[in-house]
Amino acid sequence: MSRSASEVTASRRRRAITRPDRSGIEYRSWRRCEDCGRPLGANAHRCQRRTWPGYSETWARDQRRRLFENLGAYGGRAVMLTLTPPGADVLPWDEQICAHLGPHKHTGQLGCRIEERYADSWNQSAPERARQLNRVAKQRADRELRRRGINERRGKLVHAWEHQRRDAVHQHLLIGMGSETQDRWGTNIDALWGRLYAEALRELAPRYGFGFVDTRPLYSAPKPAREAAAYLSGYFISGRGKKAAITETVQSRVVPPLVVYVSPKLTRQTFCTMRNLRRGRRLFMYRAGVAERPPWPERELLEVCVVLDRLPPAFARAP
Repeated sequence: MSRSASEVTASRRRRAITRPDRSGIEYRSWRRCEDCGRPLGANAHRCQRRTWPGYSETWARDQRRRLFENLGAYGGRAVMLTLTPPGADVLPWDEQICAHLGPHKHTGQLGCRIEERYADSWNQSAPERARQLNRVAKQRADRELRRRGINERRGKLVHAWEHQRRDAVHQHLLIGMGSETQDRWGTNIDALWGRLYAEALRELAPRYGFGFVDTRPLYSAPKPAREAAAYLSGYFISGRGKKAAITETVQSRVVPPLVVYVSPKLTRQTFCTMRNLRRGRRLFMYRAGVAERPPWPERELLEVCVVLDRLPPAFARAP
């Protein structure tokens, strides 16, 4: 007798939750989140989904620290570019949502929204299109450097997705511009690469379904990268101290899963990753005597200590 698709799915879910060990005795290897119902790993203490209200604030604060630590390690200056969605010719407004306003110019600040089917389709494909655009633009910039006799490669420092009020997402990219000392000596390869990369982005963006890319910030005074960290973290947490609150971007389900990308060249210097920030809390609980000792290799344990105790990165690299 054949089973329906829902019955097969339910059967697989039961096997994932309760599995027999080698002796034939069943044990519960998974738990479910009390709020979202998704399965948790055997060693998971709670749900770590960005959109879960019980974890979203912790996630946002982790991202804030991750940006500050890694961009502070860069030490140079940076500029931010924005990869915007296309206009109403591609993403038309839903006239029914804002019809009560009468004749007006559509804008997300007034509550106007893009038609749902167009917004969903565009948001779903945006991460892959942005990845392809970044790859081609980077190849162009690297190729131009080689043509000028500079056999070096560069890349963006950070990118972050933001949820627009009109229900489309756009991407902010942070480009390193080197230091003022490099400018004075005429050896600022970072700034040269950044301009080549930005010009390629501006030219190629419409081919990949994106809108306008403003390259003017590249030719104005760049700011220290740590100031850019403060600006970018504002997309996740607004306000300070007890008045700080998470933004719509954190709990938005249309924002891509990888909300913030940080260059591995930076995280290899600081060890400040989302994984190590989560592990730092577990190590803290072990030190407080309320959790078992984490079963991590010594090298990984040292990296977590660097993040938790704010030790110099050389501490983890020491023999």
